[in-house]
Amino acid sequence: MSFAGSPHDLERESAVEDPAKAAARDATGKAAVAYFLVTQTARWKTLESMPHNNPGFDVKAITHDGIEEFIEVKGQGGAWTENGVSLTPTELATAQRWGERFWLCVVEHAQDEKRRQLYLVNNPYGLTHQFRFDAGWKTAAVNEPTVRLKPEAGLYIDIPGELRGRILSVRKKGQFYGLHVALDGGRQINKRGDACAHLAGPSRRESSTQ
Repeated sequence: MSFAGSPHDLERESAVEDPAKAAARDATGKAAVAYFLVTQTARWKTLESMPHNNPGFDVKAITHDGIEEFIEVKGQGGAWTENGVSLTPTELATAQRWGERFWLCVVEHAQDEKRRQLYLVNNPYGLTHQFRFDAGWKTAAVNEPTVRLKPEAGLYIDIPGELRGRILSVRKKGQFYGLHVALDGGRQINKRGDACAHLAGPSRRESSTQ
């Protein structure tokens, strides 16, 4: 399972991050890359560290068969937890583009020689089953105004405490409506009130033959 962060998350992080925190993060990242280069020389024929902030990956590798591969290294100051490690849009696009030739490397406790642990994941994009967008994405969404529908025969309605039903007939009573509704279970009821908020919408109109 993967999670996608809202673009506003990055904006908030950038706005509040102080220079000391940024320097500590960079030091952790450099330590992780250095550890990768020292410990993984046998897996590839050659390993070449890219310049700082190289877009998409940190290390270019050549396999023993002469094939280029690309490694993105993520250093963690502590353990790799359920909060996960993040990939930028460029890194994610690189992972998608290269597939089996892309590796994600996570180094826990990157600056602690006694606790350091390295994990390699081949083709993380291909192994991802879904991307989930949490409620934080509401801040990036286009808000559509709620449309209050006029009850009419044929529309479906969700009635609190009852089953969903189809409106058979409507009688206007001042500011309210009297509705005769056939519930999904077959029972018919009369419903009085401002029922507009519970209408399923015009796209849910169904004929009596369904």
